[in-house]
Amino acid sequence: MAGVFGDLGHSILTRGPVFILAISLHEYAHALAATLCGDDTAREEGRLTLNPLSHLDPIGTIGGLLIGIGWGKPVPVDLHRMRHPVRDHALVAFAGPMSNLLQAMAWTVLGGGVLAAGVQMGMGFWTVIRIGITLNLVLMFFNLVPLHPLDGFAVACGLMSGRVSWEAEAKYRAFNQQYGVGILMLLIMAPGFLRLPPELDPFHYLVFLPSAWLGGHLMDLMLGLGR
Repeated sequence: MAGVFGDLGHSILTRGPVFILAISLHEYAHALAATLCGDDTAREEGRLTLNPLSHLDPIGTIGGLLIGIGWGKPVPVDLHRMRHPVRDHALVAFAGPMSNLLQAMAWTVLGGGVLAAGVQMGMGFWTVIRIGITLNLVLMFFNLVPLHPLDGFAVACGLMSGRVSWEAEAKYRAFNQQYGVGILMLLIMAPGFLRLPPELDPFHYLVFLPSAWLGGHLMDLMLGLGR
């Protein structure tokens, strides 16, 4: 039992700082994008800050520390204050996942720089580098799933606007706003409760496989930078 708690404690210590940074920059990116689009709501409510305490959600933080999938407090936006509401809302939503991609790339460059400099670092450092790349990619792909309340929902609505009929878009919005949270919770919890194999887990294809694919390429890039 002590070994279990020891492993859990080590996991939290190594994953915790990376997760807190990832979520803080993710939410800050939303707030900054909204401000640039003309909506000062986030700035007025103190969310245009890098202070993690302004962004962390208690339950989302626990999920991120324990299983690597979590979330922060949603950044408030007012579409009526945006210059182009539908487009700008999609851009604000897209900014969060893109911040995670940039962070994954930054961890890659950091690791490559250390290798290139010939600095000898312990396994703990490389564990943090690996977590920095992997966790940010998982957060990016997870948040791009087009279900309310994830960022992918607003991005999908922005892409649909003007490309599909108004009725189809309205039905998509209404369905997501009514059932999106329930579907998301079912997709997260069902595989574990039912002990489904990865092949039957939608997130295996939507989140983990693309994260592993892109993460592998970033690791190769890191090793290339270090030569």
